[in-house]
Amino acid sequence: MGKKPTYKEIESKIKKLEREISKHKKGMELVQINNFYLAALHKTALDFMGRLELRDLLKALVAGAAALVGTSDGYVDLYDSKTQELEVRVGLGYFAKDVGYRLKTGEGLAGRVWKTGKFMSVRDYNKWSGKVPGDRFKDLKAMAGIPIRLQGKIVGVIGLGNTNSASDNEFGKQQKAILEQYSKLASIALDNANLYSKLQQELNERKRVEGVLKGRESELKIQTKNLEEANIALKVLLNKRDEDKQEFERRIFLNIKHLIFPGLERLQQASVTEYQKVIFQILKSNLMEIISPFAHKMTFTNLTPTEIQIANLIRFGKTSKEIANSLNLCKETIDCHRKHIRRKVGITKKKINMRTYLSTIDDGVKHSAIIA
Repeated sequence: MGKKPTYKEIESKIKKLEREISKHKKGMELVQINNFYLAALHKTALDFMGRLELRDLLKALVAGAAALVGTSDGYVDLYDSKTQELEVRVGLGYFAKDVGYRLKTGEGLAGRVWKTGKFMSVRDYNKWSGKVPGDRFKDLKAMAGIPIRLQGKIVGVIGLGNTNSASDNEFGKQQKAILEQYSKLASIALDNANLYSKLQQELNERKRVEGVLKGRESELKIQTKNLEEANIALKVLLNKRDEDKQEFERRIFLNIKHLIFPGLERLQQASVTEYQKVIFQILKSNLMEIISPFAHKMTFTNLTPTEIQIANLIRFGKTSKEIANSLNLCKETIDCHRKHIRRKVGITKKKINMRTYLSTIDDGVKHSAIIA
């Protein structure tokens, strides 16, 4: 048989065993605590990941962070690039009264967290040298803050606090570890909300543009309809104008026929000399040219005024001799003009009667034919 252990040796072994058991218990407790935090973190993440409206998300973020560390007091500050300040956008518990409150970057705990981009905590805020001056937060004890990032930039801070001075309400290493993990999830959630907000803005802008386009499309339809109606009205006016023009020409034609030509006929018959008769014949021929569209159309064939006058007389069946007497020219000159006219109107060396051809040049010949 071996040597029996002494009382002291037994006592030493018992104490060593107790220490190992204590370490094991603490390890088990730590594992349980970590499991609890991880489960709470997972549950919280699932809760706010589906929140895409900014205000609802911010409330979920601060509520989740507060629940993880066992407090009911918290807030969310967001950075305003225009004023370069942090503004409390959501407040819970003790901080509910501070919504809208602003801090400069670097001021107070939230300002320090925003500036450094790191987790920060203090045991007693009112004894801390970096506190905000005044008594606004005189009841605060322990405080902590974590940064919120968006696309790599710090855009805000989640702050947590306690008004109880008990040591177990401090934000230690364990809380720091869990809050730092929470900060990453909060940044992802905020990034999702930001993307959602941009998509909503783009969608609203697209709807606005579509509304504007529809409005313009409607205006264009109205304008098109107005233009169509205006075109119809214009066509009516143009037709009326043509009718009025034709009526005006008809009246001029009838007035010359019934008022002027009878007088010229009487004067021509009463003329004593042959020369006077020729002059009256020329006057009559010129009046015929004025009221006949034939003269205007013949201008486009490059005929001279004399050639137009001769062509008009040929159209009315006058012979070269009669035309020569009327214009006080020799017959040979008239024949020469006839050749020039045939060439200019394009019937040279063609078996076409000039009087027949000239009579078919325009429909207005009927008026002159009546005069003749």
